[in-house]
Amino acid sequence: MDDSYKKLVDTAYNLHVAGKYEDAKAVYEKLLSLKPDDLDVQNLYAQLNTILKNYDKAQELFEHIYEQTHILEVLINLSKVHFYKGEYSKVTELLGSIQNKDYSILSLLALSYTKLEDYNNSINIYLQILNQKEVSFSDYFNLSVAYLKTEDYTNSLKYALEAYKLDDKDLNINLHLAHIYDTTENYEKALEHLLYVSKIRPNVDLFYRIGVMYKKLKNDEMAIQYFNAIVEVEPDNKNALLNIASIYMNHDRNVALEIYRKLLEKEPNDKSLLEMFYVICVKMSRYQEALELAYKIAELSDEGEGANIYIADVLYDMFRFDEAEKYYNRLALLPDKQKSAEAKLIRIYLYSGRTKEAAELAKKYLDDKDIRCLYAYIKCTDRNIEEVRDYMHEHLTEVLNAQERNDAVNDGIYMLNLDKKFGITQDMVMSFHNLSGQAFVIKKMATYLKKNFYGKDITGKRVLLYSDAGAGDAIMFSRYIHYVEERASHVMLQLPKNLRSLFEYNFPNIEILDDDYIVDSNLYDYSASIFQLLTCLNMSLKDIEGSEGYLKVDNKLVEEKSKLECFNTEKKKVGLFWQGNPIVIQSRSIKLEKMLPLFEI
Repeated sequence: MDDSYKKLVDTAYNLHVAGKYEDAKAVYEKLLSLKPDDLDVQNLYAQLNTILKNYDKAQELFEHIYEQTHILEVLINLSKVHFYKGEYSKVTELLGSIQNKDYSILSLLALSYTKLEDYNNSINIYLQILNQKEVSFSDYFNLSVAYLKTEDYTNSLKYALEAYKLDDKDLNINLHLAHIYDTTENYEKALEHLLYVSKIRPNVDLFYRIGVMYKKLKNDEMAIQYFNAIVEVEPDNKNALLNIASIYMNHDRNVALEIYRKLLEKEPNDKSLLEMFYVICVKMSRYQEALELAYKIAELSDEGEGANIYIADVLYDMFRFDEAEKYYNRLALLPDKQKSAEAKLIRIYLYSGRTKEAAELAKKYLDDKDIRCLYAYIKCTDRNIEEVRDYMHEHLTEVLNAQERNDAVNDGIYMLNLDKKFGITQDMVMSFHNLSGQAFVIKKMATYLKKNFYGKDITGKRVLLYSDAGAGDAIMFSRYIHYVEERASHVMLQLPKNLRSLFEYNFPNIEILDDDYIVDSNLYDYSASIFQLLTCLNMSLKDIEGSEGYLKVDNKLVEEKSKLECFNTEKKKVGLFWQGNPIVIQSRSIKLEKMLPLFEI
């Protein structure tokens, strides 16, 4: 009996290690029918049930064996069963009190704390593991993951790189490093690891991450390439299409528009898609289409009255102020919409000449920079110089030191056109707002305004003229420059480099300066922006010379251009300007190829 039993045990064990688990199970069960209290067989049978994922049976056996023996190995095996069952708290309970923990115990504890999202305990245990003679790739990797969960990116990267040293070919560590680098905005390094993985295991999800990374690096061409690769495999991949659309928002909004339109054909009631479509329609000044979308968004929204903000905003953009006002008045009754709605109402009142209503409402929000600046403009219309001075002082506080601020405010009153000779424009007041990054411009204007020649005689004086708007404006107001030339002894003109050659040709006796520095005030007696010349020279429209052109171009340049083949025809030559500054108004540009039919005429 004993010999045959021993042989049976050997048979079961051999089947077990050979991976013939079902056969081994049958023999273990026969053995336990013969000797139900054999703890060694019970232990082997429990291990087999763990492999077969019969966790409840394995737990029952290990608990019984440990009660009888208190063997540490059995407790570890029991803890593993609890881990596999997802009972991580039980693992920490069983193993936490053990004094001398070996590597297997520490590793199991660390993983359990990670599963319990107790990352600090997990980290502490992994740091204990680091004191072991040999640390494995997985220990470094798991420690890095735990640090990442605590947002300790420095240590997460440190241990991820240790794992990477042990196996730089492992795809998971490369993906993990890409995630860390992405989170810490080191997109170049993140991309490097993602590209490595894509060479070995290319897939749609990976292409998406690579596309997003190129997008973050502002490499739109490569981003589009990867998003298009996804669309080739999955033509209806919504995330890829949305990214393509968002990129084309900065290049060709017509393409973006068509993508949103196609997506909406498949999901006509997708509120987020409708909102994106609404935004691009507004940006492209397709207001009627935007209004239709706004009504649909409001209809689908569960925000109640608050969803009407889309309708109100597009009506405002369409200058349909009476209708917009009704919506904003209703929105103003909602606590979360009140301020934004009343900010628009202030503007509506102002634009419709109801300045008293605008001022009264604006007083509620003088802690808001935008509204405070708007209030300053409203007060400008009342010629309340002292009050405007106080508001402008607050606006300039953030970007200039005390002396520069006082100078800018004092001279800024002139720039605000409070003198009766000048008109008042909201743009001039608003130019004092959002000054972060514009301190140089403000310092420059404050410096030049100190010597403004309004009301002064510039005869025989050195005069500095400067441009403080766009190139088109500079060209238009250049018609007044020669009036200054006639009176002053020396004229300097500071303007953007792209206008230099044109102005040098037309004003050969004027000193042309680039506009990237502040001219030393000792070099001139008086100054003025070329946009102020009409008033500074005390001129009126009747003083302006006839409509004859006031700028010329170099005939040599004309001759060179005339040699081009396109000019050697009998057809009329028409100059087309097809693009404005997109920073100002994106929708006033058109692709040149759209005009190709004109060239046939």
